[in-house]
Amino acid sequence: MSQGFKSQLGIDTVSPVTRGYEFESCQITKAGTIIDSSGIRGSRSHHSERTREGNYTISGLIELYPSPADLSHLLPLVLGGTPEGTTYPLADSLAAFYVTVDKVAQVFAYAGCKVNKATFSGAQGQPMKLALEITGQTETTGAAGSFPTVTLDNSAPLIFSDTTLTLVGAARQVKQWTVTIDNSLEVRFANSTNATAITAKDRQVTLQCQNPFTSAEIDLYGQALGGAAASLVLANGGSSLAFNFATLQFPDHGPVVPGREEITLSLNGVARKQGATDELSVVLAVGG
Repeated sequence: MSQGFKSQLGIDTVSPVTRGYEFESCQITKAGTIIDSSGIRGSRSHHSERTREGNYTISGLIELYPSPADLSHLLPLVLGGTPEGTTYPLADSLAAFYVTVDKVAQVFAYAGCKVNKATFSGAQGQPMKLALEITGQTETTGAAGSFPTVTLDNSAPLIFSDTTLTLVGAARQVKQWTVTIDNSLEVRFANSTNATAITAKDRQVTLQCQNPFTSAEIDLYGQALGGAAASLVLANGGSSLAFNFATLQFPDHGPVVPGREEITLSLNGVARKQGATDELSVVLAVGG
């Protein structure tokens, strides 16, 4: 039987891939189409002879609980910039990479991949999750057992209780949070049935969080239009991950009384560039 626990995942900028990742699920796949002329020919039937293979897409979601060492390889693919020491900046262009997945009965290799959207999230009692929406250009398949030799990192992941959230100049209690980098990929099919170019056409960085609505947090409602700088940091020993936002703007969405349970304030903020400072800068320290 082709059981999922036997699967393996590699993501790398070289092929064959050399960097492996422990993962929760991988839904990246090829989706093809068949073009049918659908003309009128005296019958309601459609003829197989009047069909051609159409465009196909490569896309899917990969979910994992990355270690800081894993993030040192993945962040440049998400953000686009070249790391400068421990700082991982944004860039307008994104690097292409390869994804190889051992699906047990066959090994699938996807080339020309880019990150359409990356979602980092934390919830009480859970490790930090990273969900990568991938778009690629081509798929090739190999025989079972042909998955390349890869290196996996075995260091501990960051967890929710490692979190320090700073909003409007103060550390805040938080029950759950999500940071999203949406690269808004545009796919071109030029004289080909597979994607010939994948381009990032926009970028939106958002922070969503759920905070207890207490007297210490009421200033989070009704914030000024200009917003304020903010940060979300996870730290464990010598390892840390910091999302630094130039300014976060939160439209007003007031708390509700959902029943007898705790009243919370749900915040949905958009990060924007402030002067010469990019909307987001990520700082990653990988402990020994």
